[in-house]
Amino acid sequence: MDVDSPPPREELRIKGQAQAEAERRRSKWESNEDAPNANTDAGEASKTAQDEIDLKKRESELKEKALRNKVVRTRKGSGGL
Repeated sequence: MDVDSPPPREELRIKGQAQAEAERRRSKWESNEDAPNANTDAGEASKTAQDEIDLKKRESELKEKALRNKVVRTRKGSGGL
């Protein structure tokens, strides 16, 4: 008597289906992120440029503060010896 093998537990997949589903999910998340903002491309580009400038300015301020603190610490340690 011929016995068929049990059906596979996993769903059969078509070649490229997983990639298409991943792309669909990714585009869904991107569209959900873009919807609430509703900025124009020009406004968004200038906002991004301004954010970049602000970020560089903040980074510079933090580096200067860290350097100042380092100098103060080294002067405290060598002052009394």
